[in-house]
Amino acid sequence: MRALVLSSLVLAACNAPAPDGLGTPSRLVEIDGSRFRVSQQDGVATAIRTDVDFRPTVAKLRPRATRAMEKASGCAVVAGSLEGDAALMRARLLC
Repeated sequence: MRALVLSSLVLAACNAPAPDGLGTPSRLVEIDGSRFRVSQQDGVATAIRTDVDFRPTVAKLRPRATRAMEKASGCAVVAGSLEGDAALMRARLLC
């Protein structure tokens, strides 16, 4: 039973914002079948991928994450500022 509770807590943390983003509102955005939870704070957007995709590639997800950030924030992503991996990406915003 204890293992079940512990694994539930660990999995719940996978979809939580990073400590610097705690308390910021977020929006769930779907782009071309990829779902992202997008939050923004101090001119930086964070997109956490929430869908299940077998072996996603960063090359495939970068444009989707960019569009998700722009859709959720209403701002443009600064060219060359997107960084991260298949699970979490961050970029500066131009509002």
